[in-house]
Amino acid sequence: MLEELTGKIETLIMPCIEDVSAELIEFRIKHRGRTIVFEIIADKATGGITLGECTMISRNIIKQL
Repeated sequence: MLEELTGKIETLIMPCIEDVSAELIEFRIKHRGRTIVFEIIADKATGGITLGECTMISRNIIKQL
C-alpha cells in the first residue's frame, strides 16, 4: 500500500523537479506523530540546484498535492 502511494506521488512530483532540469535522487514518506512528511532529494548533474530552484520545486509540489 505504501509503495503504491509512493509511486503515485513520485509521478505527481516528477514534472516539478524536471521543470528546473533536476533529477529525483530519493523520495521517502515519513510519519512524525500524526503528520506525514515527504522527504525529497533532488539534484543536478551540473553543480547542484539553487535555493531559488528548491523553493520553486517545493511550491509547485504543494500545488500538485
